[in-house]
Amino acid sequence: MAGGVYRWSPGSELILIEASGGSAPNGIVVGPDEKYAYVAEWGESRVYRVALDPGADQAWVAVDLRHAPDNLTWTAEGQLLVAGQAGGVRSALGCGQVERGGCALDFGVYRIDPQSMQA
Repeated sequence: MAGGVYRWSPGSELILIEASGGSAPNGIVVGPDEKYAYVAEWGESRVYRVALDPGADQAWVAVDLRHAPDNLTWTAEGQLLVAGQAGGVRSALGCGQVERGGCALDFGVYRIDPQSMQA
């Protein structure tokens, strides 16, 4: 595990959410009902849903993607948009060496249904 999801409320301590560990989690949003968090797991090229309260139904569900997810946002229709880089770790890290111009790193955007977790 290289990271995880923590829950915090004013006046309380940080609490690690059960089963939220992952490989380079890099982006998180909470669902409109505040029952689940959706996490972009960059290192495993997937997005997973984790219940914020212990013992909730369907506590952990994932969808595999063809890119390393990096950013998450909600659409007006309640779908999850997930942007990320294609080409693997070496390609993505190589962009850090670019001093001028842009990086020719391929990317993709997925739309995920938060109920079915289908991309």
